[in-house]
Order: sequence, then structure tokens, then C-alpha cells
Amino acid sequence: MQLSKEFYRLLDESDGDPQAQKKAAELVFCAPDDAEKNGLLGLMYHDGIGVERNLDKAFEYAEKGAVENEGVALYLLGFMCENGETPDQFDGGPRQKYDHYDAEHFMERCASTSSSWAADANLWLGRYYMDMARGGDPEYGVEFLEKIGENSSEAAGILYDYYRNLWEIGYAAVEEEKRELAENVRKWRELAKKQWERDAEAEADPEIEDD
Repeated sequence: MQLSKEFYRLLDESDGDPQAQKKAAELVFCAPDDAEKNGLLGLMYHDGIGVERNLDKAFEYAEKGAVENEGVALYLLGFMCENGETPDQFDGGPRQKYDHYDAEHFMERCASTSSSWAADANLWLGRYYMDMARGGDPEYGVEFLEKIGENSSEAAGILYDYYRNLWEIGYAAVEEEKRELAENVRKWRELAKKQWERDAEAEADPEIEDD
């Protein structure tokens, strides 16, 4: 985890400067071989961080990291599956190992890790299942969003909209359900508001994120 922290710190300080990004990339190249390194190499080659963008290499390293449940590797594989970036899809050939249906699998594995990427995976899964044209299971999506809602303005906002919509269509039939639904509307409205305010403060003063 120390490698990841230092890598992301260098990226945050780079402000997009190519030379600074190369320094961050060199840090990863010089690190001992392990799952964390493979995950970061996958990210570097996918986004072109300090190296030339190469989706084949990104996939190769991400797959290696995913074998050991490395967070960024799992998230990256899910992202690549969703966007048709795995080698077989990118080349337009027949399905071999992964396609967009596998994105959910990798995201669920990522969401269950202790990685900082787990929150992103939970958000992805929440949005995925909330979408009736994709996951089509809003109640399952709520489970993922509620895991991160207290620290994510986007997740809290989605939950507020979800519960408010249920209230407006008269979803709750009995008094106890109505009270529970009203509590959820209030809860996620307040949490969304607090998170939006905190996000706005963080933009004005980045140091707030370290408090």
C-alpha cells in the first residue's frame, strides 16, 4: 500500500506535468514485483501515466494483479470490460475471455477489497443496478450505495433521488413502511447536502481532505 500512496501523492503534485508523471512511473518500475505493482502498471499503461498508452499491456498487468485481488487491477479490468477495451474486443475478434458482461464480476470483487478503489467500485455497482437497462435491480444497487453514501455526495444524491421517487409514487403501503421511507428521504437528503458542502469546501481548500 505504501507504493500506491507515494505514487498517488506524486500524481497529485504533478498537476499533469509529463516529467513529474515519469517520476511517478519510475517509482513503480523500480518497486519489487507484486500485485500492487502490477495494478499500478496496468493503470499507468491504460491512462498513459509516464508511459505511452498501451491497452494490451494495461490488460496484461491488470489481469496479473487481479489474480491476487488487487483493488486497482480489479477496477481497471471491470472498466476495460465495460468499455470494450480488453484485447479480444478491442481488436474486433470473437469473445475469448472477457466482455462487458464480466465488468460486474470484477467490480464486485473490487468492492469487497480493502482498497481505496472499493468505494469507486461500489458506486459503479450502485449505478449499474439502478439502471433498468443494465443491472435492472435497484434494491440491490441500494446495498452498494449505502456502503459509501456517508462519504460520497454522488452516492448520497442517488439514494435521495431513489427514496424520494418511491415516496412520490406512493410506494409504501402501510404506516410503518411510510415512516421508514420518510426517514430514508430525510437521511439521504441531509447527507447529500453535507457531502456537497464538504466537496465545495475541499475544492476551495484541498487541505480539508486531510483533516
